Amino acid sequence: MFHIAIVDDDQSIHQKLEEMITSILFKYPIPFTVSHFFSGNELLNNKDTFSLIILDIEMNDGDGILTKNSLEVHTPIIFLSSYQDRMIEAFGNHVIAYLLKNSHTLSQDLEKYLIQISKTDCIYLDNQMIDYKEIIYLKADNVYTIIHTYSKDYLIRKSLKDMEKELHFPFYRVHKSYIINFDYLKDINHLELTLTTSEIIKISRGKLKDIQQSYYDYIRSTL
Repeated sequence: MFHIAIVDDDQSIHQKLEEMITSILFKYPIPFTVSHFFSGNELLNNKDTFSLIILDIEMNDGDGILTKNSLEVHTPIIFLSSYQDRMIEAFGNHVIAYLLKNSHTLSQDLEKYLIQISKTDCIYLDNQMIDYKEIIYLKADNVYTIIHTYSKDYLIRKSLKDMEKELHFPFYRVHKSYIINFDYLKDINHLELTLTTSEIIKISRGKLKDIQQSYYDYIRSTL
């Protein structure tokens, strides 16, 4: 599910943005939910996982940039403001856009980023959206690929090779039959990978060093 957080101290902005988001995503269609927060602290105290955060720069009880710097997750952020003067200050890790509330192109700009993020963060299958964060691994099954998540398995008519082209880090091809999500890798023990689900995937000796290096790069990217 494409989960969007709106963080703004103005109720009318929440209503305006949700109407825009509903109108945009209904066209594709993309399943989604919207959560509303009226301060940065409300967002920081929430433990939900979001696909996108739309964050006001200046709020009565806090600063959006300080909120961004306090986030411990790597979620794409769109800053929303009535002023341009903090644009340079706002950009940094995971900030993908700075939009003006009173812009006549706000809806079009928002649509561009919503579709961009939704396409890169999920797989669509029979009007269902499989969030990348929920995928533990993918397994080849002839011309099909089995997508394994915590809740269920999905079968998609695409080869693992084709799926590999669509996916990006932290997904990694560890075997001719497997792509794993490094988020769920618990241990590399000789020629076996142990996942956080206790499942074990065997690897070849020739892939071991590449997997170890790629996993090391992944760990560094999360620090």
